[in-house]
Amino acid sequence: MDHVNPTFLPIRKNSALIAFGDCFMDDKGTWRITCFFKSSNDIIATVTPAVEVLPALALRRVYSIGKITVEKDDLGYFQMPSMSSWEKVRMENVPSEIYKAHYLDECKRQWIYKIQVGSRCIWLPVLELGRILFLKTAENTRYAFYETNLLGMASLDFEDDQAFIRLARHYPRRLLNTKLHQEYVAWLLLNQDVTNSFCSMFEMRNSHTLFSADRRSWTFDFIPLELEGITMSVYGKESEGNFFVNEIVSLGKVPTNPRYRKVIIEHPDDIKYRYKPGDGLLPDKKPKSQFREVVVDPNVDDSEPPSADTKQRLLYIPRGKLFFSTHMEPERHFTEVDIDERKKGGKKGARDNKSSEQVNTGVTEGDTKSKNRKVDFQMLKDPNLVPTDFFKHIRSLLQCIQKIKQWEIQETVGELKNEADRFFSKIGAVRRRYFCSKIHLRADNVVTLIEIDLSDKHGLSTLVMRLPPHDVDTVDEILDALVEQAGRWNKELIDQLADMAVYISHPKNLLESKGKIDYDQWAHRLLREL
Repeated sequence: MDHVNPTFLPIRKNSALIAFGDCFMDDKGTWRITCFFKSSNDIIATVTPAVEVLPALALRRVYSIGKITVEKDDLGYFQMPSMSSWEKVRMENVPSEIYKAHYLDECKRQWIYKIQVGSRCIWLPVLELGRILFLKTAENTRYAFYETNLLGMASLDFEDDQAFIRLARHYPRRLLNTKLHQEYVAWLLLNQDVTNSFCSMFEMRNSHTLFSADRRSWTFDFIPLELEGITMSVYGKESEGNFFVNEIVSLGKVPTNPRYRKVIIEHPDDIKYRYKPGDGLLPDKKPKSQFREVVVDPNVDDSEPPSADTKQRLLYIPRGKLFFSTHMEPERHFTEVDIDERKKGGKKGARDNKSSEQVNTGVTEGDTKSKNRKVDFQMLKDPNLVPTDFFKHIRSLLQCIQKIKQWEIQETVGELKNEADRFFSKIGAVRRRYFCSKIHLRADNVVTLIEIDLSDKHGLSTLVMRLPPHDVDTVDEILDALVEQAGRWNKELIDQLADMAVYISHPKNLLESKGKIDYDQWAHRLLREL
């Protein structure tokens, strides 16, 4: 059931998350958060999921059966100033043209950062910053709300310049199958300022909780680590110099202190079995009784806890990447166990009389009596390392143009060399490539087209520009700036260097790898700009 997208049972189909309220403890001792969803027919519903669902919740996302849709309104890219200049205010202070707080007072009193970045004022919800930094899994979120520290998550040992992270058995082992999550665990546990920032969520929950006649509630807050100089890619709403952040897509240059030359991560269930030849036959097995098949649906039900006896399955949610200022490469240690390999004898027994039982999944603390299966969320996914010829698409486009116009077209393919943002300059362990084409409209009229390898589904348009004659180094300068801005075109620089520049979006189904691509329609869109 891994790699499946979740369905959240309490949320009405095709509803968009429009506002957060307070966190509160219900009568069973479970921490929940008040959320407001707007359906496709404008019905507003209040839903109170367990806080363990927070990794999957972001404003303007639309939730339907087995699918979470990220609303890609305005895309923003910012480099953050010193946090001493960040001002923490309430949601009711946000200009109404970029965000209208829901009518309830608890929505209006949620915390938000007001940050001046150049000529723009960025409005960044505190909960969204906490989600992208720390509330990345149900396990992490549970620690943030229920535990004073991270000692129950892992024990740490140090030998000279080596660090050993020994995770607890209940930590979702399958999360460690991605290198990005291994790096995240090392960052969280080996940087004291990061650990302190994480633990500040519980401290503030403990000290700022309000007690009323019927419930215990808290407006989410925490103390972030210093984030000066980080780069932030976001989706949101922009108007008149104000930018409201609905969702943080990625953070770059996240500070980390690489104090240890080698980091080793251990999990009690990380075992590799070595089979050695054995002599005897396994005894015959008796015929088995009726076999009951369990069908697990990716329906997240937080109304009852999952079974504590099952291992966490993973449900995929939209990515939220952290790119660290210093590259970390933790090693995952496996315990090797020798077992006898013996030939099997006899019959296994019939399993013809099968019946099935359908169960849901749960993200809260386990209960041994429950039938629901435990799950957690995976948002730190490694890029797809399967080699692909991404440039076959742009070549097909140029062939269409050549048939229509009979223009001379030349191409070169190279690799990005600037490593200012090493996480964009490479796809996995391989340097990211670029495709550069010279389209000769006339002898004195040459257009340059630049396409970047987007095999990892990074979103970026095709750049088409007219450069001054004999300008040799301009393309390299533009590509270097692209890397420095973590995969975003530096449009101000391009406007200075080029006589004309336009940005052509890709067909929607190109990155999704679904359906047939209409190259003729794509070619005509490009020709209209020339």
